[in-house]
Amino acid sequence: MTEPKNALALLWDEVRLLAEPVLSAYDPWRRARLMRALGWDLEAVSGFDAARFEEWAATVEEALAAVSVVRNDNQLDTLAGLGKLAEAVGKVFGKIGELPTVKGGLPDVPGLPAELADDLVDLLVLTYLLRRVPWSVPVLDLLGLVDPAAANPPSPPMPPTDSPIRLPKRRDELHLDRAVDLVRDPGGYFRALYAPAGWDTSAGVAELSARLLPRLARALRAFGLDADQGVRPDLGPDQGEVGRRLADSLLRLRFSGLRTPGGAPPPGAGLAPWNPTFGIGATLGLASWDGRLTVILAPTGEAHLEGSIGAWNVATDLSGAGPALAINSQGVTFSGDSAVVKWAAEVARIAPAGQPGWILGAPGGTHLAIGQLVLGGKATLGAGRDDVELSIRAGRAELVVRPGDGDGLLAKLLPADGLRVGLDLGLAWSLRGGLHLSGAAALAAEYPLHLSWHGLGLEGLRIALEADTATRALRLTLSTTVRAALGPLHAVVQNIGVRADLTFPPALPAGSGDQATAGNLGAADLRPRFKGPDGVALRMDNGIVTGGGYLFVDEARGMYAGVLQLGMTSTTPLAPMKGFRLQATAILNTRNPDGSRLTEADGGHTFSLLLAGTYEWFPGLMLFWGISITGLGLVVGWNRRTNPEEVRNAARAGTLDALLFPQDPVGNAPAVIATLSRIFPVDTTGTVLGAMVRLNFLNGQVTADLAVLVEFPDPVRILLLGKLVIDFKEAGKFRLDSAGIVDFPRREI
Repeated sequence: MTEPKNALALLWDEVRLLAEPVLSAYDPWRRARLMRALGWDLEAVSGFDAARFEEWAATVEEALAAVSVVRNDNQLDTLAGLGKLAEAVGKVFGKIGELPTVKGGLPDVPGLPAELADDLVDLLVLTYLLRRVPWSVPVLDLLGLVDPAAANPPSPPMPPTDSPIRLPKRRDELHLDRAVDLVRDPGGYFRALYAPAGWDTSAGVAELSARLLPRLARALRAFGLDADQGVRPDLGPDQGEVGRRLADSLLRLRFSGLRTPGGAPPPGAGLAPWNPTFGIGATLGLASWDGRLTVILAPTGEAHLEGSIGAWNVATDLSGAGPALAINSQGVTFSGDSAVVKWAAEVARIAPAGQPGWILGAPGGTHLAIGQLVLGGKATLGAGRDDVELSIRAGRAELVVRPGDGDGLLAKLLPADGLRVGLDLGLAWSLRGGLHLSGAAALAAEYPLHLSWHGLGLEGLRIALEADTATRALRLTLSTTVRAALGPLHAVVQNIGVRADLTFPPALPAGSGDQATAGNLGAADLRPRFKGPDGVALRMDNGIVTGGGYLFVDEARGMYAGVLQLGMTSTTPLAPMKGFRLQATAILNTRNPDGSRLTEADGGHTFSLLLAGTYEWFPGLMLFWGISITGLGLVVGWNRRTNPEEVRNAARAGTLDALLFPQDPVGNAPAVIATLSRIFPVDTTGTVLGAMVRLNFLNGQVTADLAVLVEFPDPVRILLLGKLVIDFKEAGKFRLDSAGIVDFPRREI
């Protein structure tokens, strides 16, 4: 039978553990660590040395020994015995309070001895609690009996001289004396602690959330619960100032566990263990509703299951959120919103690395190899955005074209081991998006492809499937971009390839007679055709004259674009002008991205035009301190706006060259036009005007490109773009792209 123990005696037995940091300070390294934790510099005390510190630690050790004597010699089941033990423990704290600096003579600074004693006692007590009862410190913080260091300002130096003893430092502070106010008037105490401005206004509730929810989340986590307040700034999209302020008033709780302990698979399910998990939780928020403090609670739940059935891997997720409820002094109110349920599942079969799972065609000839097959499904129900999506994706796919499967010309052009093109193919259908290729907004996708042979290069492979409801026809198009170089002449042909038109003619058209024939596929007619290019670019550079142009036409999208480049370099050493370069890019749109015609406010048809041009001359116009202007530019956008997010993306990706004095606009015309179209989208309510300048320093070793763009009318924005390039010759180049946006309606910079 276990001997009963006195709770107070057990508590006082912990005093030695509490004083351990002082007792271990005999060691110089541990003493220095204690001083850093306290924020003390005892060497600033006149006449202080390590021996005095060791003497003080010895007196604390003697007081602890006296506690052990009283503990062993007295009957602790009587009040008299407990009183003697309490007196002995009190002497321990008294010795701790007799700091080694007091006898050495502290400077005459009011409050310094008391502050040092408080620092030491607070550190010892809080360190002990974190070691023995970790949850107690967050609970004391929630009760307002502990002020965390992060919430306290740095303490002033004491004394305020060049050699302070108590250094400026943020410290955890223990205020057990506040328990008197807590017991006497709990309501008034917590109102002053968490809601000094009340909770009948939105501002007051925001302050209440900012003070209460972080402490409550820390206390719940200390008890092992998954609790989090607000949002993490490094995860997810930027919610903006309003979104972050709203999220700061939310507290999320989650409880999770295993549905089947041990992960045992269902009977006959498959070979590998199944790992089912589930979680339930709630999102709690505070708000002011008609002047009343209101707690808003939204329940959530989720489940996850993964495992295998034969050679197929299976994973599924199910999550849901119930209608929110509001609780205040008037009772409980349920929201009228319906529950939201989300489901997602994947069934995948993955072949071993280096081995194809499926081969379509002859393994030794031209074929399509698929290494991964994934069947997926997703569904979202509720909240007025119901959607269901089914998909199939072929990953690690490779198209292999063998020379022996083509004619003599292909056999000469293709490599001996064949041409291999890696692909990632996928097809999906959804209620909202219809039929589309995976990863694409429409039934079209582009895949990376880079091949070169004797000055001829192929870049990218585009696959598109179009349906014409007027002619009841399907069109499959395969195209690529071809680059060629022949001496000083360079050419780019964009989106040239082949297309196949599939129509469904009647088997015997009316009035055609007996000579009528059906399609070449019976009920359908397939006609392969050559697809002409969408754009053509030519550029010449013979060392003296450089020039070229690019023309792009897309009638279906109502988009017409062109790029012009002309330059000349002087070969005369004494010529005042060494050369010039003129560049211009124009983009004309007559349709919106959705295919509809551009219209003015009165309903009349209109167009959108973007012009960006630069002129450079050498050696330029000298200003001062070796800085010269070597280029000027102009931007005009009619029925255009700026897209701040795309401007930031271009600065991060280093593609501001499309606007700021592009190096080779003709050779990179597709990329230049695509970038400018993203930065300046079509919008019939806006106009954009801008100017550009290029500055040169140290004979071209430092180049700075600057642009100022103004967008109007409402919203009015000013964009400041810049690019700095420093040429270190053999060591390489340093480049910095920057973008600044002044948004007047949103009052943001």
